[in-house]
Amino acid sequence: MSWRVVSAASIGALAALQPLAEQVFGAAARHPTWFRRKLVRECIDPALSQVAIRDDAPPGDPRGWIGYILVGRPPSGLPGARAAGAGVLAPWRRRGVGTALLDAAATDAAAHGARILELSAQRELESFYVDRAFAVQQRVTTLLSFARGPGLGATAAGLDADDGRIELHGFLPEAWSRSPPDERSVVRTTVPGVVHWLCREAQAIAVHRTTIARAAAGTDAACRSFAALLEAMPSPTPVLALAMPEVSSITASLRDAGWTDIQRSTVVHRRLCAHPPGSAGQPAVGRR
Repeated sequence: MSWRVVSAASIGALAALQPLAEQVFGAAARHPTWFRRKLVRECIDPALSQVAIRDDAPPGDPRGWIGYILVGRPPSGLPGARAAGAGVLAPWRRRGVGTALLDAAATDAAAHGARILELSAQRELESFYVDRAFAVQQRVTTLLSFARGPGLGATAAGLDADDGRIELHGFLPEAWSRSPPDERSVVRTTVPGVVHWLCREAQAIAVHRTTIARAAAGTDAACRSFAALLEAMPSPTPVLALAMPEVSSITASLRDAGWTDIQRSTVVHRRLCAHPPGSAGQPAVGRR
């Protein structure tokens, strides 16, 4: 059976891809609005995203959708583009669908002025992307621990506290700034010089970013602040530290303190060839 890749702008609202995403990755323990939230927070653009569909199905019929890739251009990553999720239904894998989605996304991103396509790959798929012209930039991990305090909270910090500071780890800035205001905060613990960017993620609290004043920089201060953060939140709230460098003294010290790796991933980049504005590529077509 043949298939083709089309712009996601042709299928209607991107939120309609949620059932497909849940078929690929599973729906267990996900909040009903998780996919819409992802689209907003990760700046997904229908004009840059792609959907693979069976050739016997019209673009607007979800029954014909077999794969997708979500792409946006977050301001923090310009002039690049960023893929925020890609998947293909199991029966359609190993037929070139994933490669065609990546190539179509790269072509359209270049046509819109992007010079790099970035994505965070599952560690077990790192070689898949390297074989398709992506280069490894960084290997990161998400660490999990559990709050153990009475929930007295931490001290709110102003956003200007970031000036001249060293970033210890950080996820996509827009994923924090585009979250509802009542779900996010910037806080200090009792350890001087350290600031954490926190956001509610379902039943967990995620540390999206941590910065430290240059005068206070050091593994000990950072780890003491993470420990103080656990004491400041009610037990047993899950706490996630996102996008931690997989190999660093701070990550190693957090592991020693009981934090565990729950998701290892690799940030990869693919350099894009310049295209004249509006010269998006033709749909890719495959056949079994």
